Amino acid sequence: MELRHLRYFVTVAEEGHFRRAAERLHMTQPPLSQQIRDLEAELGVVLFERTTRQVSLTPAGEAFLRQTRSILAAVDQAAREAQQIERGERGHLTLGFVGSAAYHLLPHLLRQLRSELPDVRLTLLERPTASLVDDLISGSIDLALARPGRNLPGLHRQSLLTETLVVVLPAGHPLVQHDSIDPAELAGEAFVHFPPQLGEGLYQQIDTALAATGLRPNVVQEAIQMPTILGLVASGLGIAVLPASVASLRLSGVVFRDLAAPDVRVSIDLLWREGAPSTLLQRWLAICQSTQVAI
Repeated sequence: MELRHLRYFVTVAEEGHFRRAAERLHMTQPPLSQQIRDLEAELGVVLFERTTRQVSLTPAGEAFLRQTRSILAAVDQAAREAQQIERGERGHLTLGFVGSAAYHLLPHLLRQLRSELPDVRLTLLERPTASLVDDLISGSIDLALARPGRNLPGLHRQSLLTETLVVVLPAGHPLVQHDSIDPAELAGEAFVHFPPQLGEGLYQQIDTALAATGLRPNVVQEAIQMPTILGLVASGLGIAVLPASVASLRLSGVVFRDLAAPDVRVSIDLLWREGAPSTLLQRWLAICQSTQVAI
């Protein structure tokens, strides 16, 4: 029994006539009649009651029709899914990201993905930059949105988002009166900052950027997550310098002011492994690479 026999059977059942079924199948009637007789012989049942005017299903034929339609529908669905995977329209990707990517860049990319590739399943994993690099190398994730860090062989890197820095102040701080703040005005201020043991990533980017302005922060408290840093600033524990996208969090009790150093910027990069990517990964890369954001 072959799939064509099942398709022949369903067509005859739907048409109720061998000649019309043959025309629909673009074949002549005698071979079609023989194929149905062969199918009945293999099954050992009579599928059709035949008259000179029409054919009708026997009770066995009606039962066989129900199951046959399900089988053919499943085969057609399997073929469509295989074709979609070949075209990169279906499949699964794992995307790692730093938490700060979720403020602006990641939502934009996810909207694009859902619009262009709605059948792709995506697993999202939040990690610090160092962990994302390790996960990429090990193959446990397919892509990463990470801060600049180690340039390792075997990894591609492309900047997707660049942003200026903002000064985060408690609502009652005197510098709130300024529209922008010169780095020199922050000398001697108490800072809430990322811990240095995070090493690469945003800590390194901000420290390098501030050093370029001549500012060395006086860190009195460390925190790993930006929402935590904002909460500590709101409590009056100190000030912070963070990427401009953090202003989208709009936490009560803090005020954001531009750092008057427009040439000082931090970025989020897209990272992926070298080698021949799957069609799906190629399409996702194309979506990401078409996105260039500046804040």
